[in-house]
Amino acid sequence: ITSLFIPERMLGIPQIFLRYDQRAATDISIVSVALVLQGSAGQVEWATAAIGAAAPKPFTLNAEEEHLWNGELNEDKLEQLGDLYSRRSSPITDIRASAEYRRSLVGTHIKRAARLLAGNL
Repeated sequence: ITSLFIPERMLGIPQIFLRYDQRAATDISIVSVALVLQGSAGQVEWATAAIGAAAPKPFTLNAEEEHLWNGELNEDKLEQLGDLYSRRSSPITDIRASAEYRRSLVGTHIKRAARLLAGNL
């Protein structure tokens, strides 16, 4: 790595990175989730998540789909977002995990990351 660019917009915004692997047995994640969530008083103004190890390359939702994050972050919305990210994933089955298991981890980690960051709003 010769350089790293962090947009000024990201400074001071709550962020989280979660990864699931085989008990620290390898450096290869089974699934990873990076979430940035901006808001106040329990209301999300803007958010985006990137999913790793659940598709041929890391992915995010399109801009229209990302608007689903906006507003109150309740359990119904978390279920909807978890399902959406899970459906968008296209993981492989290998020795570390099945595609179905990885897909379920995507939804679980999206919800877990959002709950952890929601405490900062």
